[in-house]
Amino acid sequence: MCGIAGIWNSASAFATGPQFDAFVDIMAHRGPDDRGVWRNESARISLGHRRLSILDLSPDGRQPMVSRDGRYVIVFNGEVFNFLELRRELEAQGHHFRTGTDTEVLLAAFVQWGEACQLKCNGMWAFAIWDCQERTLFLSRDRFGIKPMHYVSAPGLFAFASEMKAFLRLPGFAAELDHELIAETLMDMTTLEGTDHCLLKDVSRLKAGHCLTMKADGSTRIKRWWDTLEHIPAVPRSFPEQVECFKELFLDACRIRMRCDVPVATSLSGGLDSSSVLCALHALDKSQGSTERRAPDWQRAFVACFPGTNLDETAYARTVIESTGAVPVFQDIQIEPYLDQIESMIFQFEELYPVLQAGLWFNYKGMRDRGVRVSLDGHGADESIGGYVEYVWASLSNALLPVPRPGRFLDMYSTLAGFIGGSNQVNLSLPWVLRRSAGHYLSCSPAGRRFVAMFRRLAGKVPPAVPGFLRGPITNPRNLVRAALLDRPELRRLSPLGRELYIAFHYTTLPTILRHFDRASMGHGVEIRMPFMDWRLITFEFGLPDESRIGQGFSKRILREAMTGLMPESIRTRTNKIGFTSPMPSWFSGPLRQFLLDTVASEGFINSPVWDGPELKRFVEHLVDNGAWDSLGQIWPYLNAHILEKTFNQAAMRQPRG
Repeated sequence: MCGIAGIWNSASAFATGPQFDAFVDIMAHRGPDDRGVWRNESARISLGHRRLSILDLSPDGRQPMVSRDGRYVIVFNGEVFNFLELRRELEAQGHHFRTGTDTEVLLAAFVQWGEACQLKCNGMWAFAIWDCQERTLFLSRDRFGIKPMHYVSAPGLFAFASEMKAFLRLPGFAAELDHELIAETLMDMTTLEGTDHCLLKDVSRLKAGHCLTMKADGSTRIKRWWDTLEHIPAVPRSFPEQVECFKELFLDACRIRMRCDVPVATSLSGGLDSSSVLCALHALDKSQGSTERRAPDWQRAFVACFPGTNLDETAYARTVIESTGAVPVFQDIQIEPYLDQIESMIFQFEELYPVLQAGLWFNYKGMRDRGVRVSLDGHGADESIGGYVEYVWASLSNALLPVPRPGRFLDMYSTLAGFIGGSNQVNLSLPWVLRRSAGHYLSCSPAGRRFVAMFRRLAGKVPPAVPGFLRGPITNPRNLVRAALLDRPELRRLSPLGRELYIAFHYTTLPTILRHFDRASMGHGVEIRMPFMDWRLITFEFGLPDESRIGQGFSKRILREAMTGLMPESIRTRTNKIGFTSPMPSWFSGPLRQFLLDTVASEGFINSPVWDGPELKRFVEHLVDNGAWDSLGQIWPYLNAHILEKTFNQAAMRQPRG
């Protein structure tokens, strides 16, 4: 809901000077409604906050917020959705409250339970609490890393912020991107966000489910406070009972995420997940359950449309809207009017991604323009209960090797066929299916990886060089990350599919998605709430057998069963999947053509230390001359990296002095 920042132990006047204001205000887009700064000159600490007003819109909700006894000061980005229940529990312990915010509840929870308050909270957050008495700084990030937290730790300086770009305002900080990490990220866009590394050198990421404590002597302790594997409950044995438990958890996750004092909307694609959220809200409204602190306006559904492309899901969205009576807002996503905003868009995203995420950007811009500050979205289901075609491939492989299970194999084969007609290229040729299944087994099982390594040693072979235009030999980071995680002893309690989902959810695919949606929405002062990311639902799902996730011809089987009677059957049983992406081939052949050619011909692109600029320029010009627009899809990450470095360098040069 906000942007937070802080600096401690600065030997300069920065902590009390106007430069700290610039450090905070470069993130004004995250909190356009208000701002606040708290300073303690003797301790040489400053805390800053940009406010997106969601709960208790009065000045009482301002941050930084000081505890009633004056000992603790908090800056908080996020939401604690069970704050009403926690407030009542704390009031029974003798606490008193003067605001209607979850911030004050979180601060009281820390006073009451210390670090254990993290386990009491159901929500998304990144917060920092300063203890004036002990002179310690405590930072926390939510279980799954929905809200960001970055920091710089150096002799005589500790600083933190919601976004990397804030550190461009640190005096003396060398705003230099890590070219080695850029090269690795160009090879795989999904491995960086699950680590503590950042593209900006000397900036670290506090990982999801971790907290950090820093003392006055400069000592720092980073602790993992949350591990999903330690909280997996026993699930019912029968599938119908599993469905009922899932449905109850999902509806309650939606209910508590409706607590809001400003208008709420849903971001509706027409796919299963976002449609489930809107249909669940409709069902909750019909049931006339608890409405305590429920949003005053929640019926609008925003639909990003890509007319004339194979990415357009408007027809599916209309079906859901007609079923729920939602108020539709259809937004045609066109890039032509916004060519001059591409660089600022990339600067706000501050990372690399395979496509230009204009759809996300303008979807949330449209919300804010129409007075919406909160969006309920469907993120998290694909990675926790198996929504992508790659998980069907994994299940098919597991049904074939090491012990064949013909019935499961045929079930996964029919499930794979259901993806035809969407964004995925599906080859159902049996020889191809058998080869891919064997390859997947060899890459994912410890025995398979040992066999491949032994074969390469005996044959005198080395892993193939990474294809593309990068300079120098680069190891594929995804293979290293997956191999290291798959071999973790604690993951062996999960099935092979469970391990794949666990890694995608916690380390690779989902963290990358969460980062991009955070930057896209908060770039316009819109908060995203994600019912599928409720920790109670996630831990339940990781206790499910594979057949409850993918089976009977369906991906995300348990969700589909839970939504029976709550959503249109044509949506509930729809199997083809269209990703929320951008039509890059058609954009490159039209409005982005000159932008593409100008960028690859620019001096900075040509002289890049990361890739072979002249060769890449010739390759692009050849594709353009031959109209090979589909092949140009692989080029965007290079443009993205070039523009990101260019905009970061320009922003660093504009750093205020004095």
